Amino acid sequence: MDRDSHVLLQRDGQTVAMAGFNADLGSVGQVGGVHVPPDLRGQGLGRAVVGLLLDRARGRGMTRAVLFAASAAAARVYLALGFRPAGDMAVVLFAAPQRVAAPCR
Repeated sequence: MDRDSHVLLQRDGQTVAMAGFNADLGSVGQVGGVHVPPDLRGQGLGRAVVGLLLDRARGRGMTRAVLFAASAAAARVYLALGFRPAGDMAVVLFAAPQRVAAPCR
């Protein structure tokens, strides 16, 4: 919160949604850390908090944002805000640390 990278949406003094940036390069940011408690989902809170986050970032000069949707429901929220799919991704979790043959560049 000190870096002004996240916003909270509150209703009647209770926080009902949160969204923030994992990375902010000035004109481009990666949205991450979007959360709406499970019992409050489906009320438009995710859309509202991400919209607020993007509006504030636009005011600071951000012109592009990227994000990853963790579910079909989240993807629908982001599509409604104007995001467009750029492809699919997968996460690989190794059971043990892996040694890389050559340094990453």
